[in-house]
Amino acid sequence: MADEQERPPLRPDAVRPRPYVDPVHDRTVHPVDPTGVREGDIMRVIDRDRCVYGRVKRITPDCNSLTLENILEPDLGDEVVNGHEKIAGMTSADYYAETVKVSRTLMSDILVAVINKPLTVFFVKQDGQERLLRGYSMGGKVRMGRSNCVDLECKPDDNIRQADHRTLKYLITGGVRYELKP
Repeated sequence: MADEQERPPLRPDAVRPRPYVDPVHDRTVHPVDPTGVREGDIMRVIDRDRCVYGRVKRITPDCNSLTLENILEPDLGDEVVNGHEKIAGMTSADYYAETVKVSRTLMSDILVAVINKPLTVFFVKQDGQERLLRGYSMGGKVRMGRSNCVDLECKPDDNIRQADHRTLKYLITGGVRYELKP
């Protein structure tokens, strides 16, 4: 599948943030490992009363600081995030520490549940074309329907897309890549 490039391995000497169970959705979540962040990754940082969705422009060699290009509000300028703990507290549409095989029904349930959290979803459109969407979900319909998503790789005035649950191939969110069981 030519849907994404293989990510380089994480640095073996790095201290990894520990996974935890999301009590609301009862699934494992992996905090972002700063050594796993790459330029071009889509991430979200919540700082005080502000939520910024951005694309990583730069990350320092020690992975202790990164600069996000503000995607939705570019007039506000770039956002600089300093410190491993602060970076680990961010959420990413690209980073994952674990791959889990799940049914399409469970993948659909997860997609419906992760409102406003960065994600990557790969599915087949109604016309048969494969689609890779990197953004966040605005909410979904019932199980095995469609979710309205903001595609952060499209222009802000034309970035609402629907992800079809019936044709999901994989989903990345919360540090986990969910793939279909064979």
